[in-house]
Amino acid sequence: YLVPAAWGATGFCANANGNLAWNAESDNEEYLGGNWLTNRALTRLNMTLRESGGVLRGIFWHQGGADSNNPDCANSYAENLQALVSRLRREARQDARGSNARGNQAQIPLVVATQSKGDDDRGRFSVYNPSKKIVDAAHRTVSEHIRYSTFVNNDDLVPPQYPCGQVSCVHFGAAALREQGRRFHAALKGLWSALDTYHY
Repeated sequence: YLVPAAWGATGFCANANGNLAWNAESDNEEYLGGNWLTNRALTRLNMTLRESGGVLRGIFWHQGGADSNNPDCANSYAENLQALVSRLRREARQDARGSNARGNQAQIPLVVATQSKGDDDRGRFSVYNPSKKIVDAAHRTVSEHIRYSTFVNNDDLVPPQYPCGQVSCVHFGAAALREQGRRFHAALKGLWSALDTYHY
């Protein structure tokens, strides 16, 4: 099963919706939002694990645009992502892999995807501002900061072969998202093959 938890225009950074953010815990920093989306994702995940009897095979993360608009959020992005993943690994309901597969450093793969670099007549997004470069670097170096993780490089998912999304080139279009899904799957299989518990 794929457990959907995404919410558009959100990140770790605060926005008009306040608690509608992905922080691992509530934080006193003014520029950060709350942890409502993290709590929601855990609720959905734990319900799915309970009802399906399945194994948590990994976490997919495709976000960064919202946090690229604020230098403070960009500078704390890697740390906030690490805290989020630790909480998901720690608080996910136990599955057939047992208690050894839970904890901050548990062998639960994480795959992150880079942001769109597409351009069309609605705007240019291939040239990154300083904050977006920081978030992009956090994606590309994720394995240096979070164990059992990797990234998929989406730099080539640009027009004309891969048209941008309906709103703007900040978002991938349908063809690019389908290709990203294939890359997510391949990356996840690669991470699982390196784990001690591959037989699950």
